[in-house]
Amino acid sequence: MTKISPVQNNTIPNHESGLKKSSEKGFQGHLQKALQHKESSPITGHQTQSLGEIQSSPLTSLHPSTHQIIRETERLLDLIDTYRQQMADPQKSLKDIEPVLQALNKQKGRLQNFCQQTSMHDAPLADIVNACTLTVDKEMVQFYRGDYI
Repeated sequence: MTKISPVQNNTIPNHESGLKKSSEKGFQGHLQKALQHKESSPITGHQTQSLGEIQSSPLTSLHPSTHQIIRETERLLDLIDTYRQQMADPQKSLKDIEPVLQALNKQKGRLQNFCQQTSMHDAPLADIVNACTLTVDKEMVQFYRGDYI
């Protein structure tokens, strides 16, 4: 067995001996200069008052069909979140998850039918609807292809 020799105090270099103190006071000196400058110069400018609460404009400018599309999209997103939670749960089997996937597909169909019956007046909303439906289609393909086995 090898014996480890003890550490001696004289082997630690003394870093403090190489440091030189600056003739200036450092931060304290700069702070004092700034405070003196502030006291000697008068405050000029205008006082501002707080803005208070800014009211948002009501969403009355949305087309009535847009409200329905938003509700249907939120339902689809809620189902996607439920599906994601069940897929992450190791206690759930694929047979347990399949009804949620079928509900996802049914809600996706309802949303697509509603979008076809009404004209989309909001391009960003159309992008969200397309992204949601593509996500459901992709998950359907992966689930039934057996990617999660």
